Amino acid sequence: MNRALFGLLCADVVRPFLTDALEYVGSRATLGATLDKHQHVQRRLVEIEIGMQRTRWMALAALEQLLSHHPAALANCSIAKLGGARDLAQAALHLLAIHGSDGYRRGALATFVADALAMGSAGGTEEMHSRNIFSQMQRAAHTAGVR
Repeated sequence: MNRALFGLLCADVVRPFLTDALEYVGSRATLGATLDKHQHVQRRLVEIEIGMQRTRWMALAALEQLLSHHPAALANCSIAKLGGARDLAQAALHLLAIHGSDGYRRGALATFVADALAMGSAGGTEEMHSRNIFSQMQRAAHTAGVR
């Protein structure tokens, strides 16, 4: 359950930083236009939203499977954790790119970026979760072959 909940945490922790970034790009101007007018900035913000939603829905689905004792639940909880950590790290890098050197020096964002990059190891390394997912894949393949 902790793995799926970790996925939900990864999705939700980004929201205040995304809200701040939306305000920032609407007020920061360069080359005669605010940053929110630039497609590459819009793309970064959209990618953050996609990652948050992907992580949230995967974690919720994994929790539902876990609560209903679905055979794929263990693998999907690990997938939710891994996907959440990856989406969180990518969101941090997008936010850092949007804010530039000011973001690197700003307290809350700088701390968030460091924490987001470290989340890949929290609750077990990527390798450990990959091993769990692979074991579940083998178990499912064996069960399918037994029938």
